[in-house]
Amino acid sequence: MKKIKIGIVGFGNLGKAVLEVFSRCAKIKIVAIFSEHLEVKQASGVPVFKPSLAIKFKNKIDLIVLCHGSQNQILKSAPFFAKHFNTINTFDTHKKIKQQLALLDNIGKQNKTFNLIACGWDPGVFSIFRAYFSLFCEYFAVFYGKGISLGHTNAVKRIKGVCDAISFTMPNSSAYKLAKSGIAPQTNLLRREVFVVPLGNTDIIKQKILNMPNYFKGENTIIHFVSIEKLNQIKTLAHKGEIIAYSKNLSTEKYNFKFETTSNPLATAKILLAYSLRVCALKQKFGAGAFTPLHFSLLDLCGKNIFKEV
Repeated sequence: MKKIKIGIVGFGNLGKAVLEVFSRCAKIKIVAIFSEHLEVKQASGVPVFKPSLAIKFKNKIDLIVLCHGSQNQILKSAPFFAKHFNTINTFDTHKKIKQQLALLDNIGKQNKTFNLIACGWDPGVFSIFRAYFSLFCEYFAVFYGKGISLGHTNAVKRIKGVCDAISFTMPNSSAYKLAKSGIAPQTNLLRREVFVVPLGNTDIIKQKILNMPNYFKGENTIIHFVSIEKLNQIKTLAHKGEIIAYSKNLSTEKYNFKFETTSNPLATAKILLAYSLRVCALKQKFGAGAFTPLHFSLLDLCGKNIFKEV
């Protein structure tokens, strides 16, 4: 059996989860990890190289899994990797997805590569459910949390003067009660609660967080400065989500879907694996360019046996 050769870029929480999940799959071979931190080799047991050396693996890797942050890292690296490899990523800056899709689609078509973006918890799985609900519901609301936001946590940890941090996404309790009663909330559906271990000036760090576009700016955000011991006590990788939807007759037609995972990174890694296993088939059917999970049906992912009784 010919294995799908994988390269992993970035080795934070998501990169580690991708290595763990993909390594358990007999159809996958992890060829290399690309990271600026070469000491990753000791933790991974896989050959580790600087990202600048990835070009040497052209035509030796079937798919690059981009596992680093959406704030700046993927924006910088995705165009390079899309030029030379098929890629998949979990880009989660909603306002920039269309822009990224157009950019990588152009690169993919020029270089005959297949690029799947925004493939994870949200955007990704939740995007698909929102699309379904929009077909028959006039109103729906998506609530997240309590849970860790990988993208927001990564963004805070990259601020100069931050030793460590974790960002939680929390549902807005008053908005949640309104939605459950069939009333569309007119306020934010969520709030951010950020715990930071500071090394630098806390006022400067706070302002950088609150003014971070596409992440915290304009959001209901609470910031706590804590010790490393306190941060370690509250660290978790769990996440929850809930979709509440209504048709016109609010009293009788109500839809409520709940999602919960004990590990956001592992759940995201398994979503990435599902698409990665079908990347060759997807490329053959849809051609080169850039896509999101919304472009494919479950039949595209599951193959011929989707209707087989079990």
